Amino acid sequence: MSVSLLPAGLVLGLLFQWAAKAYLAGDKSLAAAYAFESLGGFAGGMCATLFLKFGFQNFWIALLCSLTAMGSSFLHENREDTRSLRPVAIVASGLFILCLWKAPALDRIMTSWTHPNLTGTQDSPYSRVTVTNLNGQVSVFENDSLAFETEGTEAEELVHLAALEHPDPDRVLVLGGGIGGTVREILLHSPRAVDYVELNPVLFDLVESHLPPDISRSLQAANVRTIVADRGSSWTKQEVTI
Repeated sequence: MSVSLLPAGLVLGLLFQWAAKAYLAGDKSLAAAYAFESLGGFAGGMCATLFLKFGFQNFWIALLCSLTAMGSSFLHENREDTRSLRPVAIVASGLFILCLWKAPALDRIMTSWTHPNLTGTQDSPYSRVTVTNLNGQVSVFENDSLAFETEGTEAEELVHLAALEHPDPDRVLVLGGGIGGTVREILLHSPRAVDYVELNPVLFDLVESHLPPDISRSLQAANVRTIVADRGSSWTKQEVTI
């Protein structure tokens, strides 16, 4: 990871150094240059969060930022030292526009390099969610780390050891993991009501349609209420009277 980020880090460091020198050449202070750099970082973070909130993908955002940076080279088109770079900037801008047009397909192709049985992938403010399906075994990755898979035994180990400690589980609260089989295993203990809360709506929506039938049936049980909630905002998949 460090080696892969090294080229981008070096380029970004050099760009700031060159930009700061150009800024100081205009009788400006270095403190002001750092202030603008910090302000840009803050604005970039806010924009990235808002983009993700409204469904834009990281790959699309990266291409848009690259296109914006390339377009900024035309702001000084009258300077002698930038005229020779103008044809390169035009060609690069055209390539970025083409990539933006095909961004979803390119993103899926690149993701399938490390996930050959790819079913779907999507970015969210919490993580990048990727789902694969091989012969009915659904695996869910968050930021390329395996979160759970439907053929594992983690749900059984988590649920039954805890449920057997209670003589008669009546109301159960599940905080995440229900789409991995946790709710299915809890229902084996015949509780009166199960409240299953999931934080990330992108994860729930992306995985739900690919779940094995037994897990899907458990989430649709009459005594199960599924709530996808993010702090103050939430929506309820299924309501049950308790």
